[in-house]
Amino acid sequence: MVVAAAVLRRLSSSPRLWLAVASSYVSYGSSGAAVSVAWIERGQDPNRRIVEMASAGRVCDARRLFDRTPDRDVVSWTAMMSAYARQGMLQDARALFDRPDSLRNVVTWTALLSCYVSAGRIDEAEALFQQMPERNIVSWNTMLKAYAAAGRMGDACELFSSMPVKDIGSWNILMAAHVRSGSLDKARKLFDKMPERDVMAWTTMVAGIARSGNVDEARMLFDAMPERNVVSWNAMISGYARNQRVNEALSLFVKMPMRDIASWNVMITGFIQNKDLKGARELFDEMPQRNVVTWTTMMNGYLQGEQSELALGLFSSMLVAGIRPNQVTFLAALDACRDLAALCEGKQVHQMICKTAYQLDTYIESTMMNVYAKCGEIELARKVFDLSREKDLISWNGIIAAYSHHGAGIEAMHLYQRMQENGYKPNDVTYVVLLSACSHSGLVDEGLKIFESMVNDRSVAVRDEHYTCLIDLCSRAGRLDDAKRLIQWLKIKPTSGSVWSALLGGCSAHGNESIGNLAARNLLEAEPDNAGTYTLLSNIYASAAQQWPIRPFDRAHTAQRLTPRKPPTRPPVATVFPRTLPHRREKQPTSPPAGWSSPPPDRDLRPSCLRSNSDHRDGRALRRLGGRGYGARLPRRGGIGGGSRAVPGRGGAVRGPLPRGGAPATAVFALGSFWRSEAAFGCLHGVIRTSVGYAGGSKANPEYRNLADHAECVKVTTAARSSSPESSTSFPYSARQ
Repeated sequence: MVVAAAVLRRLSSSPRLWLAVASSYVSYGSSGAAVSVAWIERGQDPNRRIVEMASAGRVCDARRLFDRTPDRDVVSWTAMMSAYARQGMLQDARALFDRPDSLRNVVTWTALLSCYVSAGRIDEAEALFQQMPERNIVSWNTMLKAYAAAGRMGDACELFSSMPVKDIGSWNILMAAHVRSGSLDKARKLFDKMPERDVMAWTTMVAGIARSGNVDEARMLFDAMPERNVVSWNAMISGYARNQRVNEALSLFVKMPMRDIASWNVMITGFIQNKDLKGARELFDEMPQRNVVTWTTMMNGYLQGEQSELALGLFSSMLVAGIRPNQVTFLAALDACRDLAALCEGKQVHQMICKTAYQLDTYIESTMMNVYAKCGEIELARKVFDLSREKDLISWNGIIAAYSHHGAGIEAMHLYQRMQENGYKPNDVTYVVLLSACSHSGLVDEGLKIFESMVNDRSVAVRDEHYTCLIDLCSRAGRLDDAKRLIQWLKIKPTSGSVWSALLGGCSAHGNESIGNLAARNLLEAEPDNAGTYTLLSNIYASAAQQWPIRPFDRAHTAQRLTPRKPPTRPPVATVFPRTLPHRREKQPTSPPAGWSSPPPDRDLRPSCLRSNSDHRDGRALRRLGGRGYGARLPRRGGIGGGSRAVPGRGGAVRGPLPRGGAPATAVFALGSFWRSEAAFGCLHGVIRTSVGYAGGSKANPEYRNLADHAECVKVTTAARSSSPESSTSFPYSARQ
């Protein structure tokens, strides 16, 4: 039959003869040969069809036709091995290469070499390269690229020197490798020696010089380029943005003759790196076309700016736009759910991930466990861990951290033992979460043993986080003297502010003045502008029933620290929650506006809709305000004195009754960084929201707009002020937590 087919290829026969040959193949059970004959009858060579299928990525169809074709040439063999190489199917490519009837040439050898390089198996690629009977320039460049990708610069330079012929691609590969390794001087020398330079060579040097911080030199080289492409423009813009010169980057972006999606993405990344989310969003909205990288970059920008609710909303908009998320997008969405403790949204994202191949990714699984743990669903986090097919060190660290955050130190220790039994060696992150678990569970002896084992483990570098957890472990348990001796024994430098902060927190909890003064002194030397130091130190003196400051250390040292610089406070918070977003923070000025004065003590600051006792009893006024889309649902929770504890949550209208028994005499709604009254926020949410003018439109009372500009606190005093015990205890919570 094979002879008959070969003869037919050389003869111009009638269709009946072709049909007879094909039927004979089928009668003998050789349907593949019949297919081959059918292709020949149509005037098409099966080998050419194999090449087309392999180039289109149809590996299975190409292999099926390849096996059924009786007369295969070297082109079809090379096409099949190249297709396997592109798909990462190394074993199939090697099996095809080792067949006795395999037809090989230098292109076939190079295809298999590329397959090994793509798989990262450099040693096997090197062995195959040495066995090649002949090599062309593509073979040399493939091996050179393998050495460069593996960071073996010595081998790459040696191979480059031994190359019989070098093309411009060889020079570009080695020069790019020098740039990636940080050897910019060697890259410059190679660039100067190049016999000819293309646009890729110029772009590589521009990107490398700009990445090193020499933006002006990179701009000079950019201006000297004989020709530029869009990659060259993007490299220069990225250099400006990375070095916080966004205005120049934007100016260059405007001058671009043609922009692609990568150009817009680079510019958005530049705005985000310079913490200009507004500019990044404006550019995002102006983009004519967006891809998954664009959406993911903007989501990560919102996460970096602590605006997780906007990141989650952007993820929803991306799905509506029909963009398929990738691994980084899912990680960003899960991080947003974790920051917001949004359990429902986290479950929805988890369901989407389960329908993709990313469900087996260890980073996705670890982040998913963190989401459930942050939302209080430790059982779901454990279920994700147990159902994981491939557990690695990241998965074990994630589940141990979940139990650590919930104070389940004993279970965290059990998981640590299981991890060691399964052959996983702990790293520095493992020790941090273990020490934190012991600290929050009071397992002092176990924590000390873990720290000792970490010190004895030479493969783990002890960092400040480990020292901080160790000191926090002893301080929480009241062993302040031991913590002090540990600091002296470890010879921790004053720059370790977190260590002294942990010790000061323990002194504040246990009221130890002497060690607290020592910790405060060292902490102020390390972090002189840390406002929390003064707060913790004042709590120590307050617990000792003393007025702060009275000690010689306090008079001298605190006067020196407090007088020239005011301890900075975190941006104050006056929060209004949109209907669909869990949280939103609005920054307020750090000082009262000009002409601002506190309201008189006998003035009722509440809106008229909130002055009715009936409205206070059932919360109808708050529901009316929240129903317009500006309020946040405040779920009911049992509180002191019969009131409901109001906690910001998700949703639309405001729920939960106000305290019964009359209006409170005095309530303080703290906007400062030291303390905030959750009770004042819950019960006076409508007052503050309406008074500061966030309700919008005619519902905002302009008389009370300036209350939002006060940085420290807003003192709300009712008109019906009474000195009776009943009215003074009607406010169900203490204004200070």
